Amino acid sequence: DIIDIAKSTGAYVLCDEVYRHLAQEDGWCESVADLYEKGISVSSMSKVFSMAGVRLGWIATHDMDVVKSCLSHRDYNLISCGMFDEALSAVALKHSDAILERNRKIVRENLCILDKWI
Repeated sequence: DIIDIAKSTGAYVLCDEVYRHLAQEDGWCESVADLYEKGISVSSMSKVFSMAGVRLGWIATHDMDVVKSCLSHRDYNLISCGMFDEALSAVALKHSDAILERNRKIVRENLCILDKWI
């Protein structure tokens, strides 16, 4: 298990979780940030919310040194997120259950098509 190996060496685990909420199982799969104190999760609105043009993402971790470092680097790389991106993201998050249900259905249907084709 990757987390056990990371714990044994004190290493961080960075996980790109942009597709996390499209898991095939019903319910949520856990974030690496919740599984390990040195887990760092990154994600965005673009993939699972079908908002490819929206440039809004996040980093989640329980390690405050990582948070401070990210905030410091953010100050040099970004002034602010676009107001339009923030507004669209707020609406999508408000309706996340419906959006994710729709997108999971599309994924399941596409996997069936792929299975038949292969």
